[in-house]
Order: sequence, then C-alpha cells, then structure tokens
Amino acid sequence: MDKAELWLKLFQEYAEEARHHEQQRATVTGFFSTLAAGVLTVVGIDKAISTADMPAALFLIVIGGFGGVFSAKQYERFFVCMERARQYRLALQGAVPGSNILELKRKADKKAAERFPRLHVWRLGLFWVVIHALIACFGLLILVLGLMGVGSNP
Repeated sequence: MDKAELWLKLFQEYAEEARHHEQQRATVTGFFSTLAAGVLTVVGIDKAISTADMPAALFLIVIGGFGGVFSAKQYERFFVCMERARQYRLALQGAVPGSNILELKRKADKKAAERFPRLHVWRLGLFWVVIHALIACFGLLILVLGLMGVGSNP
C-alpha cells in the first residue's frame, strides 16, 4: 500500500467516525425531544400547572441539561474526527502531486459561503445544544409557575 492509499483510508475512517457521532447526536436529540413532548402533554392534560407537576418539570430540566452536555460532547468528538480527516486530506494532497484536492475544497467552501453568507458563519453544534436548552427551559418554566401557583385551577 502506498502513502496515498493509506492517507485516503485514514481520511475515510475518520470521516465515517464523524458521521457516527452526528448520528448519535441526532438520535439522542430526537429521543429526548419526543420524551419532552410527551411530558409536556401530560403536564397540560389538566390545563393547569401546580406543585403536582414538579417531578415532570425536574425531569425536563435533567434531560435538557444532560442532552445539552451530550450534544456538546458529540460535537467535540465530531470536531476531533474531522480535524484528523483534514490532516489526512492535507497529507493526501502532498502524496498525490497535481491533485488539486485543497484547491477544489477552497472553491466549494467559497461558493457555499457566497450562497449562504449569514448561515455560513453559524455552527450547527450550537443549534443542537439549543434544542436541549429549550427542553430544560420548559422544565424550569413549569417549575417556577408551579411553585408560584400560577396557572392553577381555582
């Protein structure tokens, strides 16, 4: 096996591992979002928020917090894998003279940045964490309203 084949295999391995971390993050986020929707439905059945809803509120805060940390960790693992893949892509460029791998990537990145100038600068990892933060915020809101007695049936 020559160097170019080795670098390509290593690039592919880390790109696949990065996809795996993204898939895990998506699965956990989908599960927790569905779970939160179910809990919010149960809380809303009686059309009132009371101290009886405190366990549900605390549960939402816990899964929202855990989900946010889990999502951030998955993004960190994704970043590590992609950085390794980038390094192997650089090595592949050097091992295959005239391949223009990096120039093609730069052109594609430039075109994407021009097409989506505002969205291009936002990091997707932030959106994933925000979903979980919203779940925790719903729990906190229910907790506060329940303790205050706001929304209770007279």
